[in-house]
Amino acid sequence: MRRVFKQPFALWLLALTALAIGAGVWWHQHRSEAPNPYAHIGGDFTLYSDAGPVSLRDFQGRVVMLYFGFTSCPDVCPT
Repeated sequence: MRRVFKQPFALWLLALTALAIGAGVWWHQHRSEAPNPYAHIGGDFTLYSDAGPVSLRDFQGRVVMLYFGFTSCPDVCPT
């Protein structure tokens, strides 16, 4: 007669464990951590050209897109 009571207890314990794991996974995926829009990436730098130095500080407050690619190739440009 004791065996009859042990089996439902084990099933309830298994169901409760599965529910706790599922709730933990759901909470981890849905917690509201907004990414920091002002993350510090890179820093100020200066590039030099024939026209003179150009600093990132010169473009403060504006959107800047940089391209570090090949400007001249002696034969075939590598990709």
